Amino acid sequence: SHAIRYMLEPLLECHDHAQFELYAYAELTRQDAQTARYQGLVDHWVPTRGLSDAQLAERIRTDGIDILVDLAGHTAGNRLGAFARKPAPVSVSLWVGYGYTSGLSAIDYFLCDEVLVPEGAEGLFSERPWRIAAPAGMYRPSEGMGAVNVLPALERGYITFGTLTRGVRVNHRTIRVWSEILERVPGSRLVVNS
Repeated sequence: SHAIRYMLEPLLECHDHAQFELYAYAELTRQDAQTARYQGLVDHWVPTRGLSDAQLAERIRTDGIDILVDLAGHTAGNRLGAFARKPAPVSVSLWVGYGYTSGLSAIDYFLCDEVLVPEGAEGLFSERPWRIAAPAGMYRPSEGMGAVNVLPALERGYITFGTLTRGVRVNHRTIRVWSEILERVPGSRLVVNS
């Protein structure tokens, strides 16, 4: 039930089964209600728990994967060690799993849009940014989420920015950028929830 499902499910549901055969390499610590759903959206479900990175890379080679896609980046339980072994001819890291570079030259592309990785930011990535139009448009909210509420700024008279990042990601550069944004938007506020 990871939040990435809101963007991944529509992509998996709409892929052309005649053109693409999908393998899901699932590094699960436990199964949940979404596991069976995902198993039905792909052609091959491969549990990877207990496989070393070398064993997983060999399995990917044996399966004959043409394009290997990373959804985890540097999040917990990632399998970047398998990606470092270049088990497929082309590898891609998606913005939805980890919104920044993996730092691995073995990963060829970082799928993004022009907002996430603007022109001129290529040097910040070990991968080549591959920009597509509005990838965030794939987002599908959960059933029963309700309607979008009225913009709070209309009632309060000021814009509130928010961040849910972990404290380890906050540093002097982050604070400087936040300060610049707040200065450019008169009367704005920042809510930090770490």
